[in-house]
Amino acid sequence: MDSKIVRKVPYSIETEQAVLGSMMISENASSFVCSGFKEEAFYSLSHKKIFTAMQKIYAKNRPIDYVTVVSELEKSGDLEAVGGVEYLTTLTNIVPTAANIGHYAEILKRDLILRQLITAGEKIVQKAYESDDMVDALKFAEKEIFDIGDKQSLSSLELIAGSVKEVLDKFQLISQDKDALKGLKTGFYALDKMTNGLQKGDLILLAARPGVGKTSLAMNIVNNCALQSKAKCALFSLEMPKVQLAQRSLCSHAFVSMEKALKGELNSEEWAALWQANKDFSEAQIYVDDSSLNTPMDILSKCRKL
Repeated sequence: MDSKIVRKVPYSIETEQAVLGSMMISENASSFVCSGFKEEAFYSLSHKKIFTAMQKIYAKNRPIDYVTVVSELEKSGDLEAVGGVEYLTTLTNIVPTAANIGHYAEILKRDLILRQLITAGEKIVQKAYESDDMVDALKFAEKEIFDIGDKQSLSSLELIAGSVKEVLDKFQLISQDKDALKGLKTGFYALDKMTNGLQKGDLILLAARPGVGKTSLAMNIVNNCALQSKAKCALFSLEMPKVQLAQRSLCSHAFVSMEKALKGELNSEEWAALWQANKDFSEAQIYVDDSSLNTPMDILSKCRKL
């Protein structure tokens, strides 16, 4: 006899009822859920409509309770569709207290993410069957999964006292060891002194007129970080080919004139310096992409892989 596995979509009617019930008996619970969830968090269509009504009430700065929810559902014509006043009465009685709203919300969030993963997986499978472009299919799959995680990155209001304590700890650490929080050294002493090195999370814009040497400076910083601090560096060049970048880097690191190298006028000492520089670069983790067609999403994807 053939046996078939019946898979159940991740959801819990009991949990959804507990969340909605808690919202109708506690102002804190209703604020917590309305600010952290959307109607898609609920699997039941009736519960989606009830939650949408609650959101409308919350947006009007009115209390969410049995009376206001019934009134809002009557106004939208959805009261009978969700089970009428009898079902709303059941929801208010389903939980004796809203103390466990955090636990209920975690289950609601877990089931939502699992459903989103299933949906994304189905889209990825469909794309794989239909696509004849491997790169396009991979980008599609990455974006589908990344978007799910990105949606969960919610921030909240926090007391500044916690950050102040963190700053004091940071200052104390620096007083004990002045190099404790120094970032990656660029190799330019004056710049490192001003910035305390390249710090995690920094976005640094290097701007100047054309032909002043922005690319050379940026390449020197990359080379110094990779060769001196053993950092892993990714370089995306929209204008200059990777061979030219390598050419500049090699000559700069070896302190050899690129002009002389291109004219074939190097002496034995300069050749030795180039071969030593070649050895240094062979051990460095510098990755280069010189495609002029890169989009921000492409760069994000490639950095995530790296």
